[in-house]
Formats: sequence, C-alpha cells, structure tokens
Amino acid sequence: MILQGRSFSGLERHCSFLNTGGTTTEAERFANVSFVSGLDFPDDGRALSVVDWDQDGDLDVWLSARNAPRVRLMLNDSRSENHFLMLNLKGNGTTSNRDAIGARVQLVLAKDTEHSLQQIQTLRAGEGFLSQDSKTIHFGLGKKSEIKQVLVQWPDGTKEIFTNIKIDQKYELTQGSSNAVVVAPRNDAMLDLIASEQRVPKGVEQARIPLVTRMPLGSLPIRNYVGKPQILEGGTGGPVLITLWASWCPTCKEELTSFTQEMEKIQANNIGIIALSIDGLGDERSDFNAGKELLDTLQFQFPVGFATHQLVDKLQNIHDLLIPLQHPLPVPSSFLMDGDGQLSVIYKGKVDIDTLIKDSLLVTQKKYLDLIDTSSFQGSLMESNEFENVVLQNQARIYFKRGTDLIDKKQYAEALTYFNKVLEIDPKSFKTHYNMGLAFARLNDIDVAIKHIQKALELNPQYLYSHKILGQLLLKKGGYAQAKVHFTTFLEDNPDDIEALNTYGILFSKEKNYKAAEDAFKKASRIDPLFTQAYFNLAQMYLVQNNFKEANNTFAEILTIEPNYPEVLYNLGFLAELSGETQRAINLYSGELKNNPVSYKTLTALGRIMEKKGAVDYAVEYYSQAIALNNQYEPAIKGLNRIRK
Repeated sequence: MILQGRSFSGLERHCSFLNTGGTTTEAERFANVSFVSGLDFPDDGRALSVVDWDQDGDLDVWLSARNAPRVRLMLNDSRSENHFLMLNLKGNGTTSNRDAIGARVQLVLAKDTEHSLQQIQTLRAGEGFLSQDSKTIHFGLGKKSEIKQVLVQWPDGTKEIFTNIKIDQKYELTQGSSNAVVVAPRNDAMLDLIASEQRVPKGVEQARIPLVTRMPLGSLPIRNYVGKPQILEGGTGGPVLITLWASWCPTCKEELTSFTQEMEKIQANNIGIIALSIDGLGDERSDFNAGKELLDTLQFQFPVGFATHQLVDKLQNIHDLLIPLQHPLPVPSSFLMDGDGQLSVIYKGKVDIDTLIKDSLLVTQKKYLDLIDTSSFQGSLMESNEFENVVLQNQARIYFKRGTDLIDKKQYAEALTYFNKVLEIDPKSFKTHYNMGLAFARLNDIDVAIKHIQKALELNPQYLYSHKILGQLLLKKGGYAQAKVHFTTFLEDNPDDIEALNTYGILFSKEKNYKAAEDAFKKASRIDPLFTQAYFNLAQMYLVQNNFKEANNTFAEILTIEPNYPEVLYNLGFLAELSGETQRAINLYSGELKNNPVSYKTLTALGRIMEKKGAVDYAVEYYSQAIALNNQYEPAIKGLNRIRK
C-alpha cells in the first residue's frame, strides 16, 4: 500500500492533551490542546520523541510524518521559573548493560516536614510508535529547589545512592561510582538548525528519473506497423530512446512533433528513437488507423511499431522495482537505453530534447550515472569506500531481485543476465550461484547447473537446499551414489520434505532396496496424502517386483485423488490385460487416450489387443498412429511388421 503512494490513514494530525488534574472522568482529566499548542499540523503524523534539544531545562519535541515535511522540531520556549534535573545513566557493561536500560531512578526532594517528596522514572528502550526518546532522564521539579538524594536500582538489581546533586543541572551517574559528575553543555554549534517554511511543490506534467542502477532490458517483444511480431534487441552501440505513445494523447502528439522538428539535432548526437504505439492494448480510445494517420501527418521519420502487453509489463515491472511509488506508467513514457541495451533514464510525460541530449552524453559513459545527477534533491556527495560499497550492494540487491522475479516468470535466460551482474559485484553470493543453478537446470544445461550449486555449497555449507538440488541434478546424470549422499544430508535436517523423500525412494529403488524405497514413498504420502507422485512411484516399484495386486490398488488410489494423472490409466490397463480382463483393458486404454491422445505407448497397447483378437484392420490403424508419433518405437514397429508378414 505504501509503495503505491497510499497512506495508512492520511492527514492524521498530531494530538496534544493537557493533564488538568481532574479525577472524576477521563474527559475532565485531559483537555485537547492540539490547536493552541501548535502541534496539529496537516501532516500525516506518525511518531514523536522528546529531548531537551536547546538545553534550557525543558523538553522539546521531534515529530515525524508520512508526508512532507518528514521531520519537524518543535522547541519549547515557554517561560517558567520551575526547576529541573537531568540524568545520564551508565551501566558497568558486565552485570548491567552499558546503556542501563531497565534502571529505576527514585528522586527524593527535601521538604520541611518529616516526609520527603519522591519522583520515580524508569529508563526504557522505545517510548512509542516508531520512536525513541532521549536516554537522558528528565525530572521536572516545579518550585522545589533542594534535592535530598537520588536512588538508582540498576538493571542487575543492585541499588546505589547519589547525593550532593543540585537543581538545574545535568549529571552522569556511573554504576559503582556513587559519584554524580556534572555534564557540560554541548557546543552551541551542534544545536544550530535553520527554520524553514513548508512549501508544497507545484504539480508537474514531466518527470525525469535517472537510474543509479542500469537495468539490462534484453529482448523486447513488439509488433511492426503491419502487426507482425518482432523482437527488438538493445545494445546497438549508441543510446536509444523507446517512447510509448497513443493516438488519443495530446501530449504524445506534442512529443512526436518535437522529435520531428528536432530530427537533425537528435541524429547529430547519434540518438536512436523508436516510437511504439499502445493503441490496441485495451484502451477504448485506441485506434490503429488514427495512430498511422497521425504519423503520416507529422511525416515522422523515426522507426515505429506497436507495443505488446509483454513489453509494457516488463517496463512496468522494472519501474516498480526501482521506484518506490508504483503507479501505472502514464503516456507518454519513454525509456533511454545506453549502448549496451541497459535502461538508464525513465521519462514520464513529454521528453525535453535538450535534456535527452544531455542524458545521452551521460549514458555513453561506461560507469553509472553521477550520483549527484540521479538524486531527487540537492546536496553534496559523501565520497568514501564505505559509501561506494553501500551503492554497489544496493545494486546487487536490485539485480538479484530482478533475477528471481524472472525465474518465477520462467524467463531463465534473461534471469542469468541479472545474476551475472550480481556476481560482478559480489562473487561470493551463494544465493546467486544457487539461483543460477536453478536457471541452468530449467534450461537443461545440467553440467553448468551442477557447477553453480556446488559453488553455492562451497560458499555456504549450511545452506542445505543446495544438497537437495544438487542431488536432483546428479540423479539426472545417473550419479545415484553421489545423489544419495546429498539427499541423506538434506533429510537429516528436513525429514518431512516430501519431494526429497520421494527422490530418496527412487534412489533406493535403483539399488533394489525395495523395503527402504517403500518406507520413503509411504512416509511422503502420509505427510501429504495428496502428493500423488509418491503413490505413482510406489506403484511402479510394485510393478517391478511383479506385485500386481499392490500395484493395481495403488494406481486405483491415485485416481481417487487425481483422475487425470498421466499414465495411471495406461498402467491399470496393462494390469487388466495381464489378468485377462480384455474389455476392461480396452476401456482403460481408451480413457487414457482421451486425456493423452499422443500416447504412442497406449496406441501400441490397443494395437496389441486388437491383433490378439484378430481385428487386423484396427490393429494396423493403432500401430500406424503410434509409429506416426514415434517412428523409433520398436513395439509398434514390430507389431505392424508381424501383421504385414
């Protein structure tokens, strides 16, 4: 909700209440003085903390808000002859924490009678929502002018008395010293703050967003101006601006007109422009022909085409990853790529030609845009290795997030582009190697996938999911013994992982350790009764052992959970055929073909039954269909040859 620019409640003013000393009802005890105190600003208020900022003995208030200004300082300049005492506590750092959090302070004031007045405060960490007051304990003394003693109960339970403490002072009390040390006021230069007037910025029709982190765009799916699919590739060697526009958008017409009028200037600076219409993507105002007519009228000379939903989604996703306020892209929106095809600047609204030329010169540099230039506010750059490292780590975080998002979208090749950028910054990122292993595995490059998972395991042996994935990959390569070692390691800490248990059962089956395999499959099924893959592998294992009864029962159980599970009907048909239930076998095989009409195994099985029944024409038809689907499938080829002899 916040990323979309929304507030929790909106315009929630700060409130201030005065304790009137009433005792009957809460309404009588506290009076709302928000307005007269001057604290009820029209901000979306969030938190406050109190501190004697100007060191005059009374407490001042820092306010924070969700909207601008994010922080306010309210100085308490009320005049009073009342007195105060401020205390900084310091624990011994062994039996009590150094900040003395949890200490209980009892202030005893002198009084003419035999009884003394007392005030008690506790030093806490956290005073309210998203806030922490000063750790200096402040006592308001009113007109009282003499302090008898201060009793501190430290966090470890020990008690200590401090005396010789005067009013209107700040002291440091150190555990074990019994000596109150006066704290000198801070240098006045530390307190200088310049008051500013809140000014609401004017609304603008344009936004220029230069990126610290350049984002590879990869292949961009578009349609040319006759409507045929086309792939737009970046990395042309020079800057390229992609602009999204619509025929019904007046600002778009202004922008296209300015491109036409400044064409020579744009071309002189080696800037490519590609104008992509969003007409036809669902907006009721969209009109293909209107867009073409507009371009003809303007005599637009730059390359043109139509955007696709995939292209707009990609640009929107990258925008949302980089920019906190995730509003839908307006039209026009434009995207400046550098010579390597990396997104470098985003423009919302009409692009200014001079700004475009300036940005194009910047993005031709191989390094990232100047941080001063990319900042949304004025200031000076803090140059240090630590700061540069923070910038790089943030870039690595963004690249990694984009890579994992692309894996979720099954765009594995493009995900690898971003993961490689992470490794350029942080070669020891084990999670990056792990995800690269997943991506290469999906691309069926098993050898490279294994290398990345092994590297992830080397960098972080405690990340046990690397064992699971590595075991799966080694299993595909036929390395059963190695795979079993990794699954054993993984299952030691994850004994209820059904996928690992299922694969564990497969490994035991390969070793012909059928009892252990059965235990693994059944355990996975008990943990998740709907995990039909474990049932299927268990049934297959029964088939291998010629335990047809258990195989038949297990296959039938699968159908009660997932009626269209692949190959179950085929296997039940095969078992029916073995037991001589020919018609039942035909029915089951036919049911399988309805779900999977390209199953050459099922077609061959039906051909075999028809051949045994003497229905030669039907047998030839089934065998021929099977061979058409797989001309290397020997059972079908042999069956057809038998008949033709």
